[in-house]
Amino acid sequence: MSKQPQQRSRFRRSAVNAIKICLAVGLLVYLIRSGLLEPKRLLGAAEHWPILLAALLLSEIRQFLFLLRWRVLLDVQEIRTPLWHMIKVYWTSLFLGLMAPGGIGMDTIRSYFVVRDYKGARTKAFSTIVFDRAIGLVGLLCLGVVMGLVLFRLVMQSRFLLIIWLMTVGVFFTALFGMLILNLKATGKLLDRAKRLPLQGRIRRFREAVVMNIRRPSTLAVTLLLSIIGNIIGIEVLVLCSQALDFHPELLKALFAVPIAFLINSMPITPGGIGVGEGAVQAVYQALGYQTGAESMLIMRVVLIASGLPGLFFFLRGKLTLSQIKESDQSP
Repeated sequence: MSKQPQQRSRFRRSAVNAIKICLAVGLLVYLIRSGLLEPKRLLGAAEHWPILLAALLLSEIRQFLFLLRWRVLLDVQEIRTPLWHMIKVYWTSLFLGLMAPGGIGMDTIRSYFVVRDYKGARTKAFSTIVFDRAIGLVGLLCLGVVMGLVLFRLVMQSRFLLIIWLMTVGVFFTALFGMLILNLKATGKLLDRAKRLPLQGRIRRFREAVVMNIRRPSTLAVTLLLSIIGNIIGIEVLVLCSQALDFHPELLKALFAVPIAFLINSMPITPGGIGVGEGAVQAVYQALGYQTGAESMLIMRVVLIASGLPGLFFFLRGKLTLSQIKESDQSP
């Protein structure tokens, strides 16, 4: 079999990753030249190390809550996994997702472990990663929608804040509508009839596994609650990073405006959202009348990397390589 298609695919992937890295560097250079990222002020944040330590501890708690959320979803699929094994998988994926160059993200690495560890229930296990990401998104946006209602007078004072809230509401209800469509019996019947659809069987089983979570109110309630609490902690971490820079944004206002910035940061525009997230947080901070948004986000990245360091230990002790992850079959 010819290796040309495989070589083209690798070249295309390398080219896309190179473009993303260049874009991230360009955005950071722009933020530095525009005065929104000042190296001296960033280094000065280290003087407030007790605040950064508190941010690190909160970040670890947040990641553990998200780990529990994934465990709940695995239990629904009757995939029993020792907690210690999940901790190793999760923190290894977290560290490599933050540190690996190019397009390797945390979910990509978790997918590798799913393929490796759950060969008999690959589709079900893979569905937990997708639903875990989806319910995390819904929890984040739910937070922004609710806080927009709480701070409605503030929202109406600024056209940009109103746009932020309307965007949050729009994406939130779009996500809910997508879950509703997936849950409809008509969707299942349509997939059953679409026999010519590539991987029709896998797609149908994937949909059934996801719907199993949607149709369990207790699962939805627990995972959504863990998502909301985890995202509140995540935004508090950002606020603490701002305090390390001697700025003190109000948590309630941040809970309203930051979710849409975090959503933009999660888009695969640059590796890890570097540069994009800083720009998005800077924009919402300025709309709230605050400064240091880009710097706070960059410091938060450093805190997240520090919180993922246990994954480095697990990675070095294991036999996993990045080439294995890139070449593995990550489809359900």
